[in-house]
Amino acid sequence: MLNFPGYKSFRKIYESDQSLVYRGVRSADGQPAIFKILKQDYLTPAALARHKQKYDRVEVLQLLSTQAAVSIANPKLYAEVRESQSKLTQFLEAVPVGITVHNPQGKVSYINQTGQRLLGQVFAASPTGEELVSSAQIYISGSDSLCSDQQLPTQRALKGENAIADNLEVRRNGKIVPFEMHSKPIFENKNNIVYAITAFSDITDRKQADKLIAEYNRTLELQVADRTRELSEALQNLQTAQRELIQSEKMAALGQLVAGVAHEINTPLGAIPSSVENLADFFNQNLAEVVDFFHNMSPERYSDLLRLLPKYQPQAIGFSNREKRQLKRVLVRQLSNNSVANPETVADTLVDIGIYNNLESILPLLQDPTSSDI
Repeated sequence: MLNFPGYKSFRKIYESDQSLVYRGVRSADGQPAIFKILKQDYLTPAALARHKQKYDRVEVLQLLSTQAAVSIANPKLYAEVRESQSKLTQFLEAVPVGITVHNPQGKVSYINQTGQRLLGQVFAASPTGEELVSSAQIYISGSDSLCSDQQLPTQRALKGENAIADNLEVRRNGKIVPFEMHSKPIFENKNNIVYAITAFSDITDRKQADKLIAEYNRTLELQVADRTRELSEALQNLQTAQRELIQSEKMAALGQLVAGVAHEINTPLGAIPSSVENLADFFNQNLAEVVDFFHNMSPERYSDLLRLLPKYQPQAIGFSNREKRQLKRVLVRQLSNNSVANPETVADTLVDIGIYNNLESILPLLQDPTSSDI
């Protein structure tokens, strides 16, 4: 294993017939370094003299050509490495976000132009995390104290985590610039972290959009609450009006019912005095005649009259005129067949008092010459 004082983490990246190329990291600051080692040493003049004695001129020329090839390959290899680094640098500079690369000690090995512009500083070589925070004036959102380097996601990345922070802000010249950081560890092997790379960007527009959405949501919630309260009050008013309307309808219906009942009661009550007066007038005028009528009535007719009275059916008065006419026609035929005088008049009287069948028991009374008086 290759060992150079002050360097570590050597890894072979190229091998040819004449040389080996290794990549290492400087222990002091984590800077990368390229080491090329020849598989055999350059020939010294003394060695050449010995070779001249031992080998012929052709063999010496072959050795010299081999050394020349090695000397030519070294600059070419370095040129390829420099070209690769240049392309990587151009790529990082073209990225529209800030990029920082940190070595295992937390020092900034690289920061692109976009990162310096976002942080508002042109940094000296390899600033530490504390120097980065202090120079750029990085704060935790809502705090009046500077963010510590341990609060940066880079420190978590150097411990092997993928870390994100969106609560950081740069304060300069009275202006606050919020930004978001994403940090990721770079492994040389599974357990050896050689770098941490961090990408960060200005999220002012997103924060303003979030604030606008939050304000809109609060306004919408207030509007919904107001509308809900208005609808609730309207519903209560409607329910109150409904109850009042129902009560009013109940009272109106009750009033109509009371008026109807009063009318139904007053009508017979008004008829009773009139009927009593008519009865009183009748008995005042005809009482003596009624007494004489019953006194002169034969026992047979009196018995017939007593049989007639239970047959009285006042519900017959509820017949329709058509039904009454039909009953009268039947009664007229029966009365005529039984030689009852004035059958039509008697039939009218019988229908009026509700007697329209079973006439056999009262036929003697109806056949009596004084039946009209009865």
